[in-house]
Amino acid sequence: LLHLSAHSSHLFLCLSGQSAFSLVAYTDIVQDNGMLATSSKDGEIKVWAIESADEDEENADGVGIKLKVLGSASGHLSSVNSVAWPNKTSHFLVSVSEDTTLKLWDLKNIKKSATFSTLTGVKAHEKEINSVVVGPDDSTIATASLDKTVKIWKRKDEAPYLSLMGTLTGHKRGVWNASFSPVDKVVATSAGDDTIKIWSLTDFSCLRTLEGHSGSVLQVSFLEPQGLQLLSAGSDGLLKLWSAKDSECVSSMENHEDKIWSMSILRDKKGSRVVTVGADSCITLWEDHTQQEKDTKREKEHTLLLSSQQLNNLIRNKSYKAAVHLALSLDQPRQLLSILKSVVLLIKDGQQLPFENQSLASKEEEMEDETDETRKGGKVLLHEIILSLNSENLSKLLIYLRDWNTNSKTAVVAQQVLVFILEIYSVNSLAKLPRMKEVIRALLPYTDRQQSQMARLIQESYILDYTLAQMSLSSLSLQPTVVVDATEKPEVPTTTAVPVVEKRIDTKRERGDLQERRTTKKRQLEQF
Repeated sequence: LLHLSAHSSHLFLCLSGQSAFSLVAYTDIVQDNGMLATSSKDGEIKVWAIESADEDEENADGVGIKLKVLGSASGHLSSVNSVAWPNKTSHFLVSVSEDTTLKLWDLKNIKKSATFSTLTGVKAHEKEINSVVVGPDDSTIATASLDKTVKIWKRKDEAPYLSLMGTLTGHKRGVWNASFSPVDKVVATSAGDDTIKIWSLTDFSCLRTLEGHSGSVLQVSFLEPQGLQLLSAGSDGLLKLWSAKDSECVSSMENHEDKIWSMSILRDKKGSRVVTVGADSCITLWEDHTQQEKDTKREKEHTLLLSSQQLNNLIRNKSYKAAVHLALSLDQPRQLLSILKSVVLLIKDGQQLPFENQSLASKEEEMEDETDETRKGGKVLLHEIILSLNSENLSKLLIYLRDWNTNSKTAVVAQQVLVFILEIYSVNSLAKLPRMKEVIRALLPYTDRQQSQMARLIQESYILDYTLAQMSLSSLSLQPTVVVDATEKPEVPTTTAVPVVEKRIDTKRERGDLQERRTTKKRQLEQF
């Protein structure tokens, strides 16, 4: 597969006639003609010119270009696994081979002669070299090998043309590919140990390790122009997008059923696109939908904001029925609980709760704030709300009730609403709802606990009644105060009178505390 680019126009070709192991596209324009290089298992490297084809030369697929060999060279002793073009010039080409060598080729006179010569060659690794890549400034070259290392080379325009800058060691298996960052002095490598590593080109240390593939990572590449993200493809058939900053996998995409051997990033006016070629004989074109997802997310957030404002307005206007439906559709259990609390507070023997401890002005103001729904009474309103729910919302409400029932602070509302649901719907109709068995299993034990707590509160209320009755009897048995004549000499009070006064004061304070506790307990019982 070839990926050709000329003036943002991308072409794809399949070449026959040679066993091409690695094909690299040259994306710049040289003298109004593009070029590409091919490397093959026969150890030969060819440079091709991309020319426009005449109408009668177009193939059946409508590809309007033709390829012309500019030159070829043979210098490697074994299969040439990878070749790479520079980024800023077309005067040289680099290649690596199974013979563990790295070669630099001179292409300055490629159009004058049918061959090109080797500038220099070095034994780069101890084992087969899988790939080679040229840095953004054309002065650095990275080679990845099966000896588990990546070597960084310095390229010069004069002899010695290549010199070793550093070796990256840390992978536990052979390294398949490498990619330079377009902005930072870092390089990313992918290896057979299922990891991607990001290295510093300053001290050649490992900065980050990305893990997520379940097989060998065969391809890795930085995304231009910011270089903040990476793309990787592996033997697990997955294409992954990574954040280089926090080392997290942003997205995982799947369309291949076998290894992804090749990956190429296309950049044009339409944005970034990716082409992957797999061992399943499939070619996949991936489009960047980042902006579309951002727009969709922004639209959802805007819609949610408007719906939340509408829900607050409904609650403020005491339109509880519509508010319940909107809260269920927005999946906001906290707002729904607040609405149902307001409805439950309206329930008092089928009527509204009486006004207690309120001034006349506050009573008149609250009466003016009443709506048609609140005038119906809590029971009627809650009955209408439950009847208006469809099966989906009813099932969602039961799941919320299950969660609320586990907390003593919200169990009162949950039990009250649950009673109405059981009065309105039959057991058979409720059993048809999804996840109903799970809800019942969770409701039963917590409902038993709430009933036990209610029984304990009733017993405590009887104890309070008995204690208060005994305290009333004991207060009657206290001796009355003796009036002393002013003409008589006042007697010094006996020591027995002091405990009587203190006991009276303490008894009065205790009665007030107990009365307050009793009122609190009674209020809780009324809520139950």
